[in-house]
Amino acid sequence: MKLAFIGCGNMARAMMGGAIRGGFCGADEIVASGPHEPALARARREFGIRTTRSNAEAAGGAETVVLSVKPQVCGTVIHEIAGAVREDALAVSIAPGKTLAWLGKAFGRPVHLVRAMPNTPA
Repeated sequence: MKLAFIGCGNMARAMMGGAIRGGFCGADEIVASGPHEPALARARREFGIRTTRSNAEAAGGAETVVLSVKPQVCGTVIHEIAGAVREDALAVSIAPGKTLAWLGKAFGRPVHLVRAMPNTPA
């Protein structure tokens, strides 16, 4: 299992920690990307995961890609990663307000999509 987080904010880090602590995957199976080096460095320190500034690099080869970005940048990010996401990969969006129809259109090709609305207490 290889899990890619596109975006490395608070919710992404909460999900990474849960995935590792819950035994879903090991830190060596997670990669995260984002534009802010301090957030990436914090995730490396906290979890020992691999990070990159390239969204496409993070998404490439991942079995599951978690779109953990703000809704206003979701389209830009999907445009960056659409060609890198594997045909058999699962894309999970936690962006509020972005429907499955919108996400599918943004990818521009068939992609296995899931929308989720996580919260940190859960």
